Amino acid sequence: MKNSLLLILLLVAGMTTCDKDDDKDSAIHVGDIFTVKINDSVTLVTENNSATTVSFKKILNEGRCYKSQCELCYGSRADIQISITQNSIISNIDLSIWGCIDEENENNEIYKDTLGYRFRLLRLDPYPKEETIINQSDYQSKLKIMKI
Repeated sequence: MKNSLLLILLLVAGMTTCDKDDDKDSAIHVGDIFTVKINDSVTLVTENNSATTVSFKKILNEGRCYKSQCELCYGSRADIQISITQNSIISNIDLSIWGCIDEENENNEIYKDTLGYRFRLLRLDPYPKEETIINQSDYQSKLKIMKI
């Protein structure tokens, strides 16, 4: 009897967790650091409750050196495009991240300002490996959005 009750509780907890993970469009707050997969969106909760959506659109350039070659190619980088929709205004911006690092510092100099916000690309996964082709659908970006 105890085992059956424990099994039922575990199943209910598992179903509840799955429901949360199925949300493709999730809400984040200004100042949060968050991860978004390519072709997915997040809803930005703003002070004035404007309808703002941030979407990771595409990889523009994957030019980061393999980790094993970093001493030979400083300056390598990757570029992505994100789309910001705010009150029916759409703005596409390109963000960059340097190669040969695991994660940019939140205070790095690479950022873009638009629609009253500062956008930073802190991380882009997966990192290129030798003899491995990355599928576009595997990419995810770690972003931070601040009010300016």
